Amino acid sequence: MKTILVVDDMSVIREPICAALRAKGFHAVTAGDGREGMDAARKHKPDAILLDLSMPGMDGISMLRAVRCDPHLAGVPVVVLTAVIDKDAVMAAGKLGVAGYLLKSQFSLKEMLARVEKALSTVPRDKAGEAAVGAAPGRLTTDKPTNVSSTVGGSAGTGTGAAGGADSPAQPASVPTLAVTPADAAAMVNMPRRSAADTDADVLRQMKPLMTRSQIEEHIDQSGEISALSPIVSQLIKLTSSEGCSIEQVARTIRQDQAIALRVLKLANSVVYTRGEPVESVQKAVMRIGLSQIRQVVLNISVIERFASTADHELFNVPMFWEHSIATGLLAAAICRAIGGKEQDIDSAFTMGLLHDVGKMVYLDQFRENYELVLRTARDLQLPLERVETRMMMVNHADLMDRLLHVWKFPKHLINPIALHHLSLGNIRHLSPRMVNEIGTLALANRLAHAMMLGSSGNDALYSTDEFVTALGLKPDQLRELETIIPDQTQDLKFAMLNSSQGGHWPDRRSQERKALGVPVRPIVIAPKPSISALRIWADAMAQQLDEQPPNIVLVHMAQGRDRAPLTRALEQAEQTAGVAKLPTVVLSPTGTLSLDTAA
Repeated sequence: MKTILVVDDMSVIREPICAALRAKGFHAVTAGDGREGMDAARKHKPDAILLDLSMPGMDGISMLRAVRCDPHLAGVPVVVLTAVIDKDAVMAAGKLGVAGYLLKSQFSLKEMLARVEKALSTVPRDKAGEAAVGAAPGRLTTDKPTNVSSTVGGSAGTGTGAAGGADSPAQPASVPTLAVTPADAAAMVNMPRRSAADTDADVLRQMKPLMTRSQIEEHIDQSGEISALSPIVSQLIKLTSSEGCSIEQVARTIRQDQAIALRVLKLANSVVYTRGEPVESVQKAVMRIGLSQIRQVVLNISVIERFASTADHELFNVPMFWEHSIATGLLAAAICRAIGGKEQDIDSAFTMGLLHDVGKMVYLDQFRENYELVLRTARDLQLPLERVETRMMMVNHADLMDRLLHVWKFPKHLINPIALHHLSLGNIRHLSPRMVNEIGTLALANRLAHAMMLGSSGNDALYSTDEFVTALGLKPDQLRELETIIPDQTQDLKFAMLNSSQGGHWPDRRSQERKALGVPVRPIVIAPKPSISALRIWADAMAQQLDEQPPNIVLVHMAQGRDRAPLTRALEQAEQTAGVAKLPTVVLSPTGTLSLDTAA
């Protein structure tokens, strides 16, 4: 009968695990912390250890280190239990050699038993029942590679060769050692591996959720921090709901919060509401914005104030997030105006654009560790962020905003577009046929902001614009005008709506991307409808026309195989017009397998 040592400070974790092990014929031994665990390990000589990382007194890492230094225990396989995704702890455990990881919030007893049996199968035992210990401290010697199951929902790795230095613990031939780098640390918990044959859907299916929808919704509903906007907001909502509300009363309420009053003044004098001479008082600002819209404006400002101080993450730059949001708002308002929207509809379009991605800020603010892993997974596997959110958090940021906007008492006509802005046009028509224009306007604005590289929302995916431009009846020359005026308007408005202290070091997305490439970009873009193509818009934003030099790269968007011949002809003509030939060419297609005719 093989002995399994379970080390965890929580009896509600230990006891069910031990019961399951005993039912499977194992001898289960328990300990409540690392010190008890070492005593039990030396006494019982376990065949495997299930070890919690976070314990009072002697923690799991300290115990693992002691195990690896003990010549009688060094070869015992250890499966790590962890309640949270702690990248530093994962890296430390990986360097000491572990047979796998189990996230407490996700694993089943069946999965735990399978992991234990897998760990036992990797360790050959001698007749005395102890692991064979390598001859020299600091060396890992193997007769053959050892397959190691290293992740929850992940892939097997291989450990072989030499490891460690003079100060490293002695490690036996059979200890499965995981080489962990900072970039790999989060991936060891949840991230699947991606092969060339895997589709996005294949990769997403391999992921295991970090939380449940009910956990997130319960937190959102109960969290006072999230729902607590500026105190004047509730006063203003109550005031503007009464028929006898006056401009003077509204202005007096706004003046109670100097920060919001200043933002209202700046916004009234910005490109969004420029309708004459500058205004110098809150009362005149309210008159310009209008009583029907002032509540919405103050709600917008209050949301920004609430999250503007959220700490940056390496994959999520907060100032650039707000720049993307402001650009999307300006684009949505401009599109609404271009297709004949009323003034009130234009103001609502701006609000929807401004708030469409705030769910990401909520995730970063309230569920930071889990959302860091979501961001990293989306980046490393090159998947759209909202799809990874839906799989790993069970709720994407747009769905999260649907719930939050109801809590914040935003007008209902603003909520559907924000909740559905990531959908395709066909899905929008199916789910909300009466709001196709409103949702389509926001969806297109978001896609254009991405293509024009105005800020960054933490998602670098480039989405097609063709079907939305066509459905809304936007003309190519109107689109070109937006590309010309919106960057400058965004630059002006971001300083009006956000803290001026951010202005001195505000990053410029286009400059960053150009610098990262290291060489000037002068592209020829070939697409079925280049005038309204997101790829063409992105290429124009990246282009550096230096001294009228010729193009140096070709970008082709081929949506379907039947486009091959016309796009090949278009490329030949474009190269002839530019006086160039045989430029390096990138072809983008849905499957990544389409190509131009051999003539190209």
